[in-house]
Amino acid sequence: MENKLLKIASSFILTICLFIFGANTVFANGGTIIFAQDVGPFNVIVSRSPTPPTIGASVHLSILITKASNPQKVTDATVIVNPAMPGMDMPGVTPVRAYRGQTENTYDVDIPVNMEGQWTYNIQVISPQLGESNFPVKDKVEKADAPWIIIIAILVGLPIMAGVTWFLLFRKTSSDDEDEEKTISEPTPESKKR
Repeated sequence: MENKLLKIASSFILTICLFIFGANTVFANGGTIIFAQDVGPFNVIVSRSPTPPTIGASVHLSILITKASNPQKVTDATVIVNPAMPGMDMPGVTPVRAYRGQTENTYDVDIPVNMEGQWTYNIQVISPQLGESNFPVKDKVEKADAPWIIIIAILVGLPIMAGVTWFLLFRKTSSDDEDEEKTISEPTPESKKR
């Protein structure tokens, strides 16, 4: 009985967590897709993490590149990302060259962001075989927020777990007490002979 209640409580908490944290489409590397389309001779998919990007944490971009006409991987590209905030003069933000990612046609780059607002990542893809293409990818950087979802989950989850634990312990104790009472009050065959 107690295992069943524990499984039900665990399943309930896991389901709530999945609803809260599972709201975005993600790549296997954990990035959220923010751009996916043909650009010149390339088909480009850009994913970023964390979601949403916040001040003080670098934005990680993964750029997956294939040919626009077919799914052939583009493995010889040079990818340069120039981050900018429209309407802001950002000293110190320089173009960043992407490095080879986990697969041969994925290019990764980390962009330091230090201001909240709209950002544009001007991406340049250069391939000796296919040519060159430039395109902007827009993103929004937010102020770091208190982790309210986690705080609420803890405030709700702890009392539930405490209640389930108390119930299981109380239930076990009361059944033990009943067993003791039965053994004390029931006459034994030896006591009947006396």
